[in-house]
Amino acid sequence: MNRWDRTVELAARHGMGGLVKEYYYGLLDRYYDWYFDVDTRGLTSKEELNLCAEEWHEYSSVYYQHIFNALKRLPVEKSESVFLDYGCGKGRALIAANSIGYKKIIGIEISRLVDVASSNVTRMRHRKTLDIELKQCDATVFSVPSDVNIIYFYNPFRGATLEAVIKNIHSSYMKTKRRVFIVYFNNGHFDKIVSSCRWLTKRSQEEVHCRTSCAVYETIG
Repeated sequence: MNRWDRTVELAARHGMGGLVKEYYYGLLDRYYDWYFDVDTRGLTSKEELNLCAEEWHEYSSVYYQHIFNALKRLPVEKSESVFLDYGCGKGRALIAANSIGYKKIIGIEISRLVDVASSNVTRMRHRKTLDIELKQCDATVFSVPSDVNIIYFYNPFRGATLEAVIKNIHSSYMKTKRRVFIVYFNNGHFDKIVSSCRWLTKRSQEEVHCRTSCAVYETIG
């Protein structure tokens, strides 16, 4: 789809107000990539990433502004917080988290995009967090460290993979009881799985954009 066709489709679906917001957030994304000296934009298909599992999704990213808005509202002590991003892709959420100044940042990515994320994190300007760890692995085998208290998802997978990851988060929480916040963009699949969980509650749910929702969950007890 060329740019003109995309513009017409956006206007038809969401009106001129939605179209203006789309381009406004797009311009902000370009600005932040320039400001941080990184490249996190674009869509990368599952085929390009050699992701064969039906449960895994392609790479795309949430607008920077939505990430900032969600993270800055969390009632945490930044200098004592450890941020974990499942399916970090090119590293946009890692970059945003770094600019906030968390104690440590961890990114998990199964595809070759981990190399792009590593390059972005390495050359990032205006960085505030020096302790950054990137792991290329299947999310289901990653053991959540006991000091992680912010977990970020942009709908990277669903089904059995997501269920296994939730069990890993629960296991980490049960071993070391603490206040953990989960920020989940486009959380439909996640919500269905955790709806009956007694250890997790939803703090908020909002539509941040015409195609994007954001929910924040918090551990109980």
